[in-house]
Amino acid sequence: MSKSIDQLKQEFMNADQEYQFALAAGDPARLVAALKAHRATFDAFNRAKKADFKKREKAGKNAV
Repeated sequence: MSKSIDQLKQEFMNADQEYQFALAAGDPARLVAALKAHRATFDAFNRAKKADFKKREKAGKNAV
């Protein structure tokens, strides 16, 4: 089962927070890992938002 947009948004916010902590700490290894997680969660969140938009747009066109 796929994750909801809210779940993906929360995961992205958590990854963003970890990235900010790693950036402030200046730990290169932690920063690289946090950046990878940040990008991956953002991409998943963005894909879900686009799919939801397309689904709503298609439903709107079918209703007319």
